[in-house]
Amino acid sequence: MGRQTILTISAGIDFPQRHPAPRSWPPSATAVGALRTTSITNIAAANRHHARASSRPLALLGLT
Repeated sequence: MGRQTILTISAGIDFPQRHPAPRSWPPSATAVGALRTTSITNIAAANRHHARASSRPLALLGLT
């Protein structure tokens, strides 16, 4: 087997930065924070459960 070399070239491209959530949002308004307030123990399973129907996350956040 031969030796492999990885070469990384940086072209100095400025990528736009992601905008953070508005400061008026409480920390519990994030998906994980909302799930934790409802005493969910398995975050991954809860995310899959809420992904199955679009109304579930809205109901969790009290938006329906």
